[in-house]
Amino acid sequence: MKQTMKKLIMLSVIALCSSISYAQVGLGVRAGVNMSSLPTKLESSGVSVKADDMSGLTRFYVGALVDVPFTWRWHMQTGVDFSWQGGKASGDKMRSTQIQIPALAKMYVIERMPILLGVYGSYAISNKIEIDGEKYSLDDLYHKWDFGMQAGVAYEFDFGLFAEFRYMRGFLNLAKNEASQNGVKIKMHNQTFQVGVGFRM
Repeated sequence: MKQTMKKLIMLSVIALCSSISYAQVGLGVRAGVNMSSLPTKLESSGVSVKADDMSGLTRFYVGALVDVPFTWRWHMQTGVDFSWQGGKASGDKMRSTQIQIPALAKMYVIERMPILLGVYGSYAISNKIEIDGEKYSLDDLYHKWDFGMQAGVAYEFDFGLFAEFRYMRGFLNLAKNEASQNGVKIKMHNQTFQVGVGFRM
């Protein structure tokens, strides 16, 4: 029985590798505008209140992608993105420079218009706040790692150009315990809307 299971697993792995090897793997680039924010809640004595002094920032992103087709309708898309995000707190700008790796299922509902759905992992290589023109590091108060969901839709032209819209929402609380004061716990998450264009070969 064990030998049979091993053979089945081996055949499945070989079949998967073969399908990827013969697939027309696409490479591309993407860039556009980030409309990012940091939705925040303040918790004290079991009561949670949404922070009303938070607002968004408009920044940008750029990245490279790998597109692996399994059928004409189903693809897998991943890559590496540099994403400049953040938000405003009482007028002070909180800025984060992140490296993001998405892992997305790509489904063509209709020809040339795929839907993207999956997850991403990210690492902030810089977390800073700008107060009255002076910049300060937030590394002691906010986590660098994040994990969340990503969803979007694109329209692809027949010469490789595509336009896209994506939404990202982080699952992890970015604020460390050190950010809490006077018994008030901070819960802050990444949230970003992306609008951009790209080219896939």
